[in-house]
Amino acid sequence: TLPELFAQFVLEYPERRAEAIMKTLFGFDLRFDTVMSAALSLNRTLQSWNYSEELQLGNSSFKAALFRNILELDFIGLSGRVVFDSNGDRTPNVLLYQLRNFTRHLVGTYDPISQALNWTSELWFA
Repeated sequence: TLPELFAQFVLEYPERRAEAIMKTLFGFDLRFDTVMSAALSLNRTLQSWNYSEELQLGNSSFKAALFRNILELDFIGLSGRVVFDSNGDRTPNVLLYQLRNFTRHLVGTYDPISQALNWTSELWFA
């Protein structure tokens, strides 16, 4: 998990803790999941590809197989479940906020994969 990975980093590099907090909290999990998605799909494509000759990455059938493998990915990453839609876009969870006294408050989440709506707080009404 992200907290475990961060704790391990702080143990190994305590002098870089302040720098790590500033850089890792904002998007590290998404960047890590992006690299993992590329590695998993490329690995799966290369395992099924017959490349007895030099591999041409520009080959359209290789690119089609790579894209197909990206669309089939489904794993739990540092940022949560990683799944892609038919356009190759990641299917993210939706966070629902409500403005309360000029401050936003998380009131719910929606998972489009499982179609689960989870209210984390009651809504305020005038």
